[in-house]
Amino acid sequence: MVNINKFTNFKRLDLKNIYVIFHYFIKKILKIRPNLNERSVFNYYNYLINLNGYLFEETQNTYVTDFKNNFDKRIKLRKNPSSDMEVFKQIFLLKEYLPVVNAYNENFCNEIDYCMNIIDAGANIGLTSLFFVESFNSLNIISIEPEIENFRVLEFNLNSVKNCKIVKINGAVWNSNCKISIVNDFRDQSNWSFRVEEKDGTDAIRAYSINQLIADNNFKVIDILKIDIEGSEKQVFTSASSNLDFLNCTKCIVVEIHDEFDCREEIYDILVNYGFVLHNEAELTIGINQKLK
Repeated sequence: MVNINKFTNFKRLDLKNIYVIFHYFIKKILKIRPNLNERSVFNYYNYLINLNGYLFEETQNTYVTDFKNNFDKRIKLRKNPSSDMEVFKQIFLLKEYLPVVNAYNENFCNEIDYCMNIIDAGANIGLTSLFFVESFNSLNIISIEPEIENFRVLEFNLNSVKNCKIVKINGAVWNSNCKISIVNDFRDQSNWSFRVEEKDGTDAIRAYSINQLIADNNFKVIDILKIDIEGSEKQVFTSASSNLDFLNCTKCIVVEIHDEFDCREEIYDILVNYGFVLHNEAELTIGINQKLK
């Protein structure tokens, strides 16, 4: 049976997409499999309902959505085959980073007017940065993303943020300041699965060490360091030339460790040696620096 709630929320869409949703429902009632476009529009419609969103604009490849009360932002998401919808689901529906917010709040008591410093390394299209903006009162955020198309969407999504300072960088995080190239051969080759390798060429982009990001932005402390850099965490943490001084001023770290690169145990050992107590939440490893509590 079709949920009546699905019919009372058509105001969230334009006429073209209402027509698509109507066809989706008819096919479900008749036990006919909806096509890929119908399924994709239906999934998007569910996001609108669950997060009080309204379609603002649609192009051939993107949706631009106004979300009225959850985070009061205008967000751009690319359509399939982009992974943007799945990233959005993980961040805002499944609340993948809520355990990070909870871990920080449970371990660090800040003054009301305290301004947090956050580094979002591997920021993709900026949704995790947005989640942090909505979770804390006052922030400085560095959002760094190497892939240019992801970065362009990130710029759109973060430009509407008014209540905190966000530094947006089209670049990569590495163990040193150098040039890198993007390689699209990781996992499913989707928009969230680009990796990088050190290489100086015409298509190379700038890579930064975390220590350099700290220095450039005058951070005395990192409140939350989020790292999801598709395997480059091995280079950042375990390279012979890595300078891990940034860990001494990091209160909370969250890393998605990619086991294809066989570095999990080594990263665990490094973080523990720097005073972090670790626990895992789904794909995330969260560490609290006991020396800074």
